[in-house]
Amino acid sequence: FPIGVMDYMQGLNITLPYVKDKNEIIIFESVKSVMKAYAWGYRNCASAEKHTLTNEQIELVLGLRVNVVFAYDSDINYFEGKQWKNICKMKMFTNVYIIEDRKKLLVGKDAKNSPVDVSREVWEELYKSKRKIT
Repeated sequence: FPIGVMDYMQGLNITLPYVKDKNEIIIFESVKSVMKAYAWGYRNCASAEKHTLTNEQIELVLGLRVNVVFAYDSDINYFEGKQWKNICKMKMFTNVYIIEDRKKLLVGKDAKNSPVDVSREVWEELYKSKRKIT
């Protein structure tokens, strides 16, 4: 692989049993968000370490045969660029959900907050209202 290709999901080595048990992986942008969610009992998560996935990461996640929830920072638009291409690739093979901040609970796009940055209550509301991409 070329230098810099990310072919793993940060934290998955620890969270894999929970991902399999829940039949779902929550993908955050950073491992900090994974650690916070894990501490709150949401242990079925991993980090892409960026807001797009490599082909190797897509293969890895699809190989898990679980539902996928994208929980990217508030400044990311899921419906453009590489984010949308990733979602389109994956939704052909599994259920894909996105966490959107429709109520501006994360203080808007300029704040660039992760869905777990504000509070546990905000995270739980966002998670419960995740939207399936069809």
